[in-house]
Amino acid sequence: MQANNLLNFRISEPLKDEFQVTCRHLQTNMTAELNRMIRKFVQEHSAIKESGRPLRWFSSSEWSER
Repeated sequence: MQANNLLNFRISEPLKDEFQVTCRHLQTNMTAELNRMIRKFVQEHSAIKESGRPLRWFSSSEWSER
């Protein structure tokens, strides 16, 4: 089981309140939604990091098999 870590950050009161109301309306909680958004952000940006890797080159025999 992974350990949970506390993350603190600054956010304006009106934005926090609006986020909380929206989460309640969607029957979720702020922690779940922040985790979802962070996972999505990391996943999207890890694709950018991966695109910097060299391409695998095919030999002519491999290409003709496709």
